[in-house]
Amino acid sequence: MPKKTSQTQAPTAPYSQPPKSPHRQQPKKASALRLKRPIPAASLAKAEAVFKTFNLSKFAKKELPPNYVAKGKRHEPVQKQRITQKLTELNEQESNNVGMTVAIPKSSIQQAFPKLNQKTKTIDLNDLMNFIQQNIRGKQFVSSGNPTLNRLSIRAQVQQILRAKQGDSK
Repeated sequence: MPKKTSQTQAPTAPYSQPPKSPHRQQPKKASALRLKRPIPAASLAKAEAVFKTFNLSKFAKKELPPNYVAKGKRHEPVQKQRITQKLTELNEQESNNVGMTVAIPKSSIQQAFPKLNQKTKTIDLNDLMNFIQQNIRGKQFVSSGNPTLNRLSIRAQVQQILRAKQGDSK
């Protein structure tokens, strides 16, 4: 058995650093000196006001946008709802189609449109519709309502017809 002695030596760790000498002082950094200056009260008040409502969220000051989809939720219902809403808004907008151009031979203008106003170059709508009905040939598209929605509807019908024809040819 080893003998107990009153002198015990503290174990030294191989990774410990030698103690710093009390005579050597490290130079103070410039940033440490700047912090000792008093901060203006106006700056402190402004910073306090800004950080009182500070939030890292992208939507901190505003409510969530209508197309926002929370993490883990399905996006399809939100997209369908937004598309429906936008189509409804589009349908409610007034269309800005204020005119129409019709090409008519000069020789038949006077006999086709007896109420033609030579000053303003305008004709009665009933006369124009009668003229169009008399001279219409081939396929026709009848349009009423919002032109954008009608164009989308016609495009969908054409795509449906093309898909049906492709299915028939296979």
